[in-house]
Formats: sequence, structure tokens, C-alpha cells
Amino acid sequence: ENQYLTAHQEAEQTDTLVSGISSPILLGFVMSLDESEDGSGDEAKYKVWKNPPFLLNMSKQAKKDYAKIYKHETMTKQQQTEAMKAWAVANNVTVPFTIFDDQLNAQKKRESDEITSAVEQLHGVLSQIEAIEDNQKITAH
Repeated sequence: ENQYLTAHQEAEQTDTLVSGISSPILLGFVMSLDESEDGSGDEAKYKVWKNPPFLLNMSKQAKKDYAKIYKHETMTKQQQTEAMKAWAVANNVTVPFTIFDDQLNAQKKRESDEITSAVEQLHGVLSQIEAIEDNQKITAH
């Protein structure tokens, strides 16, 4: 876990970029690793978000292989997960990949909980507004 944090902190401090990134993922991680049309990768660099630490020191080929799995349009989610885990094993990054995946899932859970809480609060606010509108004992203006 310390290696993960160190790599993540390094990425934040140096704004390390993975060549060929074309679009950010929810939560600021990699959604896709497209090459630019001219092959330079220039159009695909963003400084507004950070890369998954397990990709930082990977070869260009390993990054392309990861991107192929991530962007595969006909794989089911289960097939994609299994392929990514196999990629992590083949590239000897199982631990950092698993830590990243766990943290990503925890973040998704936190966001889901926050949305659920906000929706519940909105229901209460709506009830209060309706009670005020329906209250015949208050002045009209």
C-alpha cells in the first residue's frame, strides 16, 4: 500500500501523464488510453487529473494492452474485470491494481451514499414546501 501511495503522490506532485490518454474517467482516473490520430499522443494529454499509479512505470505496450481491455466494446463487465486482473498478473502489478480497484469501488460507494442521502433530504424539503403551500392559516402574500 505504501508503494501505491508513493506512486500516487508522485503523480500528483509531478503531474505525470500517460501518453495517449484521451478522456478522463469518473473520479479522475483513466477512462481510455487512445493514441492521437497522428500517433503523437499530444492531443491526449490532460493535466487536470491523475493516472492510476499502477500505470506510471508501465511500458507503452502494457499501457496499450490495458487500454484495449478497458475500451473493448463487446466484453461484459465480468469479462472486462477478469481480463484486467489477468493483465495485472501478467504485468506484475496485481497488488497496486487491486489497491486501486478497491479504492475506486470505495469511492463509488461513498458517492452513491452521498447521492442517496441528498435525495432523502430533498424529499424532506419537498414535504416542508408542500406543507407551507397547503397551510391555509398563513397569509397569502
